[in-house]
Amino acid sequence: MFAIRKPLTLGVRQYKIVSPLCNAVRSYRNTKYDDDDDDDLEDTLSKTTNIFGIICIVREKHAYTIERLGKYNRIMSPGINFKIPIFEQMSHGIDLRQQQTDVKINTKSSDNVSVTTIVSIQYKYNPDKIREACYELDDPQLQMKTLVINTIRSTLPKLTLDAIYEENKEIEQAVAKTLQQRLTPFGIDIQTVLLTDIIIDPAVKKAMNDINEAQRQRVAAAERAEAEKIIRIKQAEADAESKHLQGIGIAKQREAITDGLCKSIDNLRKSLGEESNTADDIATMLITTQYYDTMRAIADNGNHTTIMFPHGTSPPTFIPHPQTHTP
Repeated sequence: MFAIRKPLTLGVRQYKIVSPLCNAVRSYRNTKYDDDDDDDLEDTLSKTTNIFGIICIVREKHAYTIERLGKYNRIMSPGINFKIPIFEQMSHGIDLRQQQTDVKINTKSSDNVSVTTIVSIQYKYNPDKIREACYELDDPQLQMKTLVINTIRSTLPKLTLDAIYEENKEIEQAVAKTLQQRLTPFGIDIQTVLLTDIIIDPAVKKAMNDINEAQRQRVAAAERAEAEKIIRIKQAEADAESKHLQGIGIAKQREAITDGLCKSIDNLRKSLGEESNTADDIATMLITTQYYDTMRAIADNGNHTTIMFPHGTSPPTFIPHPQTHTP
């Protein structure tokens, strides 16, 4: 059945077989696999295959299923692998690295605001359940997106727009729980679910910003009023304390003036003796002294206004003149 052009050797030379099998093998080696990411691997296999695709090299963090006559047989793990030409072929390729899928969902909140959410799902395939992932699910990513859309559209309409922003963690947990329950048995492990963006109409966003700004202005006004109140209270307390201290100072000043007047009166009495009306003379002298002191204080003050009152070299007219007694 087979004709050998050159004898088989163990050196670096390769043997060639001329038979219908050659065409079948060439057709097999040119077959495109289901996974688009296997193109680079196919090029690698073409370079490393020695005898009709018997030796296959699998890259790190990748796995491939082998079917024998159309039936699942085993998993090809990273490294060097061997398969039987014609009878065995690579069927499905799995990337074992962590992957991400973004899902965009349009829905509305309970207060009738149209909302567009973007949910990012980070997942990876379980190396122990590669067969389930390849043969139990037709399109894993499509089913994943369908589950996310169903969960979001059953959760968000129950929440207001503000609640959606506030409870995004609860929404993420609800989506992650649904995906884990439905996809974990098929070898897909959900790592993280993130609600990455919430998109609303620009007019609604502007209204929300206006409401937020008004609330902040109201809070700022209350804080300013409270601060002004505290300032006025502190000023009143300081003014009261100042007046209290001024009163103490005035009281001490008057006490000192009284003591001085008492001493002055005693000295005048001693000087005038018993012959004159001591009380009238003393009163006239004291009032006259205070009168001239007041005039000097008015003259020394630069902020004074003009004051008109009668004045002369004689004692003021409101000062009673001492009465003279004739014998």
